[in-house]
Amino acid sequence: MKIKLILSTLCLTLFCMTTVSAQEPPTVVRSWLCSVVPGHSMDEVVAVARDIEWDEESSPSATFFREAVAVPGEFQRNWDFVWADFYADWGAYVESRSAQRDRPSGRTASLGLFDMISCDERRIVSNVSQANQGDIFSDTESTPMGSQFCDLNGATVQDAIMMATAVGQRLGAYSAVDMPAFGGQGGYEAFSRVYVRYVFADGQTFANSLDALSETSPPPNGTNGISCGAGGLWLSHRIYQNN
Repeated sequence: MKIKLILSTLCLTLFCMTTVSAQEPPTVVRSWLCSVVPGHSMDEVVAVARDIEWDEESSPSATFFREAVAVPGEFQRNWDFVWADFYADWGAYVESRSAQRDRPSGRTASLGLFDMISCDERRIVSNVSQANQGDIFSDTESTPMGSQFCDLNGATVQDAIMMATAVGQRLGAYSAVDMPAFGGQGGYEAFSRVYVRYVFADGQTFANSLDALSETSPPPNGTNGISCGAGGLWLSHRIYQNN
């Protein structure tokens, strides 16, 4: 109980420090890096994960597996996908994580999935602010997603949200800004970097958007001094969503 109270207090403090004005209140995402064990495929992993009977008491609001397609840096030399769990807020995050930790040990339905993948022990937990609203997973359970790490360089998270909104509108994609709260890569000052995501409705929408961009100038790299790295392309698989 004491641990839960400390975690709740810490999360509340951090939330108050990083609250921004956006179209919707920030949600929370917990992500970790995973690879497919030799002898299995990403398609098999996705199929098995979707067949799991998720416990509503301990499950996140939604789970997505982001399969790397063309990602800058060393990611694809070491990992195959990102496992992302979304929660409505920090209270839901604490409640879900506490329920999972209190479950009795032993083989569970999800353990078969972990026979097929290996994952980093480290986790990244971030605040998520929606930028541009848009349709995603239109008649599909897997859809393209673009991403960028962006350094704020003195700009605010709200500035990043405005940038992501403008770019999302130009791309015709849903966009969101993730601000790391716990974990993540070291080597940069806290609250100085964000992760921006652009999720398309489906593959055809993605193709149409990129074809249209090729005939015009690309979206600006950033505003208010924000600088963004090379884009990454992912295939986002919807695994579970609590309606």
